Amino acid sequence: ILPHTLKSVFDLLEPHGFIKTHRSFVVNASKIKAIHPKSVIVEQKEVPLSENLRAEVLARFARL
Repeated sequence: ILPHTLKSVFDLLEPHGFIKTHRSFVVNASKIKAIHPKSVIVEQKEVPLSENLRAEVLARFARL
C-alpha cells in the first residue's frame, strides 16, 4: 500500500518505459507479450485494456 495516487506513481514510472492500460493498471511496456481488443498480456497475466487508451498502447507497442 502506497500513500500516493496511481497518477503520481505513473508520473514517476512513465519515463522508465511504463504505460497505463486502464485507469487502475500501469505496466512495463517492454513486458507486453500481446494485445487483444480488451486486454493486454504481460508475462503470463491478462490486464484490462481501456478502449480510451487502446490507440496509445498500440502505438507504444509498435515502437518497441
